[in-house]
Amino acid sequence: MENIREVQGRKPVVHPSAWIAENAYLMGDIEVHEGASIWPGAVLRAEYGRIIVGRNAAILDRAVVHGGGVGALTRVTDIGEGTVIGVAAMIHGMAAGRNTRIGDNATVLEAAMVGDWCFVEPRAAILPRAVIPSNSVVAGVPGTVTGQIDERMQQLLTIQGHQLVARAGLHRGGASMNDSSAEEGRSNLIRTLDGKTPKISPKAWVSEAAYVVGDVEIGDQVTVFPGAVVRGDAGRITIGAKTNVQDNAVIYSDGDLDIGESTTIGHAVTIHGRRVGSHCLVGNNSTVSEGVEIGDFSVIAAGAAVAPHSIVPGDSFVAGVPGEILWRTEPERRRAMEESGGEGYARLSAIYQAEGLGSWPPDGAPPS
Repeated sequence: MENIREVQGRKPVVHPSAWIAENAYLMGDIEVHEGASIWPGAVLRAEYGRIIVGRNAAILDRAVVHGGGVGALTRVTDIGEGTVIGVAAMIHGMAAGRNTRIGDNATVLEAAMVGDWCFVEPRAAILPRAVIPSNSVVAGVPGTVTGQIDERMQQLLTIQGHQLVARAGLHRGGASMNDSSAEEGRSNLIRTLDGKTPKISPKAWVSEAAYVVGDVEIGDQVTVFPGAVVRGDAGRITIGAKTNVQDNAVIYSDGDLDIGESTTIGHAVTIHGRRVGSHCLVGNNSTVSEGVEIGDFSVIAAGAAVAPHSIVPGDSFVAGVPGEILWRTEPERRRAMEESGGEGYARLSAIYQAEGLGSWPPDGAPPS
């Protein structure tokens, strides 16, 4: 694989049953065990110490796992069996037990030890050398134990790895290239999966460095910027006209997900919800967890984390970790959000396309 690299005489060893996304990057002394999966944009870097990704473990989109380094007590970063490292999480020289979940955008620092069946909530930060007992819920900055895993949650954590093995199997066996851009010599990360090919308006623009796969529908004048991942492998993802998905955002879901028109999904945002309305702003580096529904004309502040299955009414301003509604959108702000729409990003994408950038539209014509 192109992005599996040797360094200092050590090269990743990947079990034949594991799946590595084509735009993931693995370097150095790494073991990827049976059934494990490394998702789009993830980086595993082991020039200072070994990284072990256990059986049926998963490193999700844009996560970073860096082995060893200054302050580490051991040269082995061990991701236990069935453990999931969430979207855009950052792991630095830690040990995680079996069937643990490190939440989206969470941080675990040098020499921390996290036990079996733990749940580290999105955006939590576990400090260096912290020891988290098994069956713990961790939240906050710095991360502290806020509760215990109940029987139902333990069952969910136990099956998470198996569920991702099945989902990774679809990618491993079925993701195929949309040939139109490749024929013109341009990079193309638009992929068919399980018989479903992204449906993209000829008036949309998708960067050649974005990864769009499966049951995805992208409307007129939508822009998808470099490093973004739109992954329709567990339901349909629909993105309405003039919406922009900015650099390194990740959009995925456990079912259908609808994003409205003229909405901005900011840089490095993680969307794992059910609905984001029209004329919304999801601020940079914020997290929208599973099952969330966000109404029209709402703003999610930069760095906020909307808790799982939250219902955010229209005209809301949400900030904080966990996210709280601080006020309602004023009429003047609402009008400004409606009038601004996505015109600016549509114009910008036309400039990129005129310079020969992007994998969509395939005919080279600027979107209009």
